[in-house]
Amino acid sequence: MGQTKWLWLVIGWLGPWLVAQGQTATIRGKVTDLDTYQPVELANVFVAGSSLGTSTNAKGEFVLANIPAGAVEVVCTFVGYAPFRRQLRLLSRTDTVLNIYIKPTAKKLQEVTVTAKVDKAERRRTKRFENFLLGHTNNATKCEIQNLEVVQLIENEQTKELLATATEPLIIDNRALGYRITYWLEAFSVNARDEYKFSGISRFDTLAPKDDKERQKWRQTRAETYRGSLKHFLRYLAGGRFTSHTFTLYASQWRGKEKTETPIPDPATVLLYGETDQERLLRFTGHLNVTYNGRVTGYGGPARTTPNYQVSWLKLTKPAASFMPNGHLLEPLSVVIYGYWASEGLANMLPYEYENPEAEE
Repeated sequence: MGQTKWLWLVIGWLGPWLVAQGQTATIRGKVTDLDTYQPVELANVFVAGSSLGTSTNAKGEFVLANIPAGAVEVVCTFVGYAPFRRQLRLLSRTDTVLNIYIKPTAKKLQEVTVTAKVDKAERRRTKRFENFLLGHTNNATKCEIQNLEVVQLIENEQTKELLATATEPLIIDNRALGYRITYWLEAFSVNARDEYKFSGISRFDTLAPKDDKERQKWRQTRAETYRGSLKHFLRYLAGGRFTSHTFTLYASQWRGKEKTETPIPDPATVLLYGETDQERLLRFTGHLNVTYNGRVTGYGGPARTTPNYQVSWLKLTKPAASFMPNGHLLEPLSVVIYGYWASEGLANMLPYEYENPEAEE
């Protein structure tokens, strides 16, 4: 695929969106210290990748209400304890009991040397880390990691592979979309060919806009970010309204640097139904070219008047990738992404509960 950047889709459990009014569920339970069996007060319990969360009371109890039915990942965090993660499948209009036990972590004190001078190599590594974590879109230019000092970077001088860890959750302010993202970074790597992957847990909080103009701008940018996204594409497939021609699909084959693109007239040929009515399967061979016809990225042709539309490629790591009708990919590691979608990063991530009423599915 030449020099095209690619990304393993490992950016955490990418949870559900609201699928229809009324299709929600409730999660209730208690958070307990695994060593002492005492309740933990003020622990954070939330749906990963969303702004849906709460804190425990003095008895360690919590209630998460109005959670979209379907597959979710529930996370519990508290200072001094290892994060708790549990994947659940929620049925509409039901209560699910989840009792959480969290284990204290024995943190080793690390010797930290603080210097006033940061060399060019360190600045370059930091910039490279930010570029691939946040992405290469316009949204990324308006994102800032507030606590970069917690990031530890290691670069192999021979292979130029960059690895990153963080001693605390990253705090990322996204002034393009109006969110503060708390991100528990679990893994990050990028090699000399700009092939990269990262994983972690995200939680969203809404920033306070400066005025109504900024609030409206955030609303517009969120809608624009959703349109043409992977979530939008999966919902488009599940919806079956292919006459809108929102996306055009091609079967892509590479032989060295030679590429052939064969049109797929009926998108339904890459779609199968899963074992339940809340599961769909994406199945194809080779690479799938997904062209979004709603965004022009430039112009080509002899007179440079032919529009170039947003193009992404997908490759499966297993026979099929499972997803839900609401655009939630159930197995993130089942897909490798190339092209436009691989450039998005955390700067283009929207919370699970976001739903764009203006988008054509």
